[in-house]
Amino acid sequence: MLLIKQFINSCQKYADKTVLIDGDNGTSLTYRDLFAKVESLSKYFASNQTSANIGILLPNSPEFVITFFAVLLSGKTAIPLNYLLEKSELEYIIKQAEITTVITSDYYKEIKDFNDTAVELHAIDSTRLSTILYTSGTSGHPKGVMLSDDNLLSNVTDMKKSMRMECYTILSILPFFHGFGLTCGLLKPIISGGTVVLAKRFNPKQVSELIEKYNINMLLSVPSVYGAFLRSPESNKSLGNLDLCVSGGEALAKDIQNGFNKHFNQSIYEGYGLTETSPVISLNMPHAHKIGSVGKPLASVDVKFADDDEIWVKGPNVMKGYYKQPELTDEVITKDGWFKTGDIGKLDNDGFLFITGRKKDMIISSGENIFPAEIEHVLSEHPEIVECAVIGVTDKRRGEVPKAFIVCNKDKEVKDHDIKDFCRGKLANFKIPAHIEIRPELPKGPTGKILKKVLKEI
Repeated sequence: MLLIKQFINSCQKYADKTVLIDGDNGTSLTYRDLFAKVESLSKYFASNQTSANIGILLPNSPEFVITFFAVLLSGKTAIPLNYLLEKSELEYIIKQAEITTVITSDYYKEIKDFNDTAVELHAIDSTRLSTILYTSGTSGHPKGVMLSDDNLLSNVTDMKKSMRMECYTILSILPFFHGFGLTCGLLKPIISGGTVVLAKRFNPKQVSELIEKYNINMLLSVPSVYGAFLRSPESNKSLGNLDLCVSGGEALAKDIQNGFNKHFNQSIYEGYGLTETSPVISLNMPHAHKIGSVGKPLASVDVKFADDDEIWVKGPNVMKGYYKQPELTDEVITKDGWFKTGDIGKLDNDGFLFITGRKKDMIISSGENIFPAEIEHVLSEHPEIVECAVIGVTDKRRGEVPKAFIVCNKDKEVKDHDIKDFCRGKLANFKIPAHIEIRPELPKGPTGKILKKVLKEI
């Protein structure tokens, strides 16, 4: 079924319910209001835009949501653009994606009054491109991930089965140009009849206030945001009616998980996915979770392990490919449809998936394989370490050795030898970081993910 058809069904079923709330100014839209604006704008796109791809350069806002669904209703492909990129990076994406129209905040004006005429779906096929999401560019130029209606809807349907939550109120902090933010923070709640409270940026004080004001019961974000929220003196010590905190994007450190349990009496449930898988592959939920794992694979997602325990996945959520890059597509998708994630992992006897490392990040030291995630896990348990990242650096004797970049609590002084002593007994000697660099902060992308590529260039 078409994604836009599901959207229309929600707008009809929940017409008088609030669907969007702008967290900055409190303005809101009902499902009926949203549909009226979407239909009006879609007619403009259908009659005035010849380009198949339309860029959206907007923060999380009602305008983004209206534009996204209007593009889909007009039969075109929506391309959310990362507004935090440098001009040259945006120019590359716009050119590569063949975008001739970009919708920005200065665009909006009344185009046409809403009328009650039937919506025409323009004979859209469910396998057509709904959106192209560009990867963060942590390796080389960004790649355009092509996702169809079927890709996105399969992921939304699987999450509905796994989450067992309908008509909830979610705070969307993650930007909608990110797969996690778009599918989980926008499409899933709207198709489920939920209410989306929009936040343009992360602010611990505002988040606390919004959770209380709007009785928010679901929050999803990345570990670094949860960590910042936990450390902030402006955060309330109560999270009101919050029922579910979901984390993804990178490994969730034990200290953050334990801190939320201690300070807020809240558990954080970790999931796993990639932009190329629409994005969710597996998910922990209150009724089925295991600490340290990233949950059980979703219902329609098959997982197997190949090539040194690399995680391969297959299912209707796997992307159509990289836009205009068939060679790169062939590198990651096999002829029989398996997508190579680049992550190393295992399934336990209960069917829970564990991530043990990243294939591309693997360090080979004197013939021994070292996965940075294992070292980072140990370092994250140090009481004075706030954040860390481990990469491999060249060593004349061992070929490669681990180097740790560390951010410590500001009021504490930690020496290199203290950190190495802490690792002894927890890591094999060859896994203990040979080099340690303490920094005030680590470079991060727009979703809070540490950019190891930047660290490797230092």
